[in-house]
Amino acid sequence: MSSNETAEQATKLILRKAFSVPKSVRDPNEDSWCSREFPFGSLHAISDGASVSFDPARWSDILARKFVADPFVTHSWLKEAQLEFSEYFDREAMPWNLQAAYDVGTFASLLGVVVYEPGATVMLLAIGDSLGVCYDGSRFVSSFPYQSEEQFKQRPKLLSTNLVDNDFYLSARSSFRESIQLWQLKDPVLLLMSDALGEWLLSSDNRDCFADRVMNYSEADFEEFVEAERAIGRLRRDDTTLLVIATDVLPG
Repeated sequence: MSSNETAEQATKLILRKAFSVPKSVRDPNEDSWCSREFPFGSLHAISDGASVSFDPARWSDILARKFVADPFVTHSWLKEAQLEFSEYFDREAMPWNLQAAYDVGTFASLLGVVVYEPGATVMLLAIGDSLGVCYDGSRFVSSFPYQSEEQFKQRPKLLSTNLVDNDFYLSARSSFRESIQLWQLKDPVLLLMSDALGEWLLSSDNRDCFADRVMNYSEADFEEFVEAERAIGRLRRDDTTLLVIATDVLPG
């Protein structure tokens, strides 16, 4: 942006749309999302709880909320999250089968984004298989942490309520991060999505126009799109969440 353009207007990335469709009307939605603005930017997060684990919706909610309160995910951060989770349960009062499930641990992905002041940097943290996608207007630019649909076939490493299971992240934190320089893009758009939608997008021939499409969606439109793609087998039946973070033009 030139100095003249800067004088005329400033731009800021804000949450423009948020959608979430459960895998079915009979099942609870185990995805969570959270968003918060601050004076020089904003924070956004989605977390997808693993259905096979113990109360994944609660764990995903804690992770998403905690990221937008404090985006620096360290050992102490994870310990605080685990303690909050444990406060909801009395293990000794559980039947043996629930005790066993609780002891195995609860698992969820975490995709978090920190948007710093206009024209600066977006920092992404991606643990697991939720996908962050960058567009320049309608043009697909990049995705993180996966770049191809085949990568969704591998078993993702997820954050656990058993702290020892998070060593994969704590021992290599930098490999779970990515940055995007906003000044390189004319019309930046960020999409944060859970894994079923991410796999669909990276396998689609229409990925370049997807950001434009969802920018105009209502909640009913998005649900109709999800159910139609599920019905023809292109979109895996799973909780499906999407956040659209796009430019807001502010008066200069």
